[in-house]
Amino acid sequence: MHVFVVVFSFPVQPSPLELLSPDFLTEGVSFKFTCLSTGGYPQPEITWLYQTPNEDTPINATSLLVEHTNNNLYNVNSTLTFTPSMADDGNWLICQIVVGTNISVNMTAMVQLKLISKNLTFLKVTKLLIRILD
Repeated sequence: MHVFVVVFSFPVQPSPLELLSPDFLTEGVSFKFTCLSTGGYPQPEITWLYQTPNEDTPINATSLLVEHTNNNLYNVNSTLTFTPSMADDGNWLICQIVVGTNISVNMTAMVQLKLISKNLTFLKVTKLLIRILD
């Protein structure tokens, strides 16, 4: 008698993907973007893309931290250091994850790049005087 054991492994969808980023960027200054995936199985594959109106270009992450939890799930933290120029204004950074192979879960988070020129000077208004003329 032969006994066959078939084990099915289905992907576990992680919590919603988080993409941590600054609100505004300054041209020529490096900023860190962090993509977090928690509670997925098997280990998610993370891909970063730089998107312009014409194309998506893969870019390499600066660091990748993987935690295999006690309940056999994975937490993945991927960081990208990006130094923008004014030409990047309005374009997008995208973090994509894929969990599983044959049956997979795909998730995407994206942030639009908003740049401030290094040459701008901001004035802080401390008092506002309104004068109404008759």
